[in-house]
Amino acid sequence: AVIADSRIVEVGNVLDVFSNPQTETSRSFVDTVINRDIPADLLQRSGGCDSGTISYLVRVSFIGASAGKPLISSMVKRYDVTANIIYGKIDRVKDTPFGYLTLELSGPSGQLNEALAFLRNNGLEVEVLEDV
Repeated sequence: AVIADSRIVEVGNVLDVFSNPQTETSRSFVDTVINRDIPADLLQRSGGCDSGTISYLVRVSFIGASAGKPLISSMVKRYDVTANIIYGKIDRVKDTPFGYLTLELSGPSGQLNEALAFLRNNGLEVEVLEDV
């Protein structure tokens, strides 16, 4: 349980709270333990794309078995997109791996959207942080 101001604000097992906090209080707590903030110097990318391509900055969250699968590699090969790892962190709670990768993904719009759907369909949480 996560407690704030003498109130229970979230209940769940440790892995669920750390991998997918549901309240702002829980997210703030988890962020103090597992810093998901991207260092500013790592965000200074060229941002340039070839004609006909777009680029997204995305955070991919994974937990358990998905952490051991080569899903990013499979996505790159299958959809002919590029993936630049900007930042990441992998941790373990009760012997279960979970973590976050921040990627800059680039490619033609249709292929990039299919690539994001592939990750989601394989059990990863994908959050588009910004268009670059």
